[in-house]
Amino acid sequence: MLKQTGYDHHGMNAVSDLFSKANNAIKNFVAELKEQGLWDNTVLIMSSDFGRSLNPNSNGGTDHAVSCD
Repeated sequence: MLKQTGYDHHGMNAVSDLFSKANNAIKNFVAELKEQGLWDNTVLIMSSDFGRSLNPNSNGGTDHAVSCD
C-alpha cells in the first residue's frame, strides 16, 4: 500500500517524485481492476484540502493555488 503524508513541498523535484509514485500506484491498481474485470464498475476519486499551482515560481517551486471563491 502506498501512503503519502503530504504534497506541501516547495521544490518541483519533491512534488514530481511524489506524483510519480502515486501515478505508478494508481496505474498498477487500474491494471489489477481490469484484469479482474472490475474496471467498468469502478470510480476513482482523489481529493486535496489545498492545492499547488502547476506552474513553477521564480524559485523553482510552486505556489498555493488561487481560491475559486
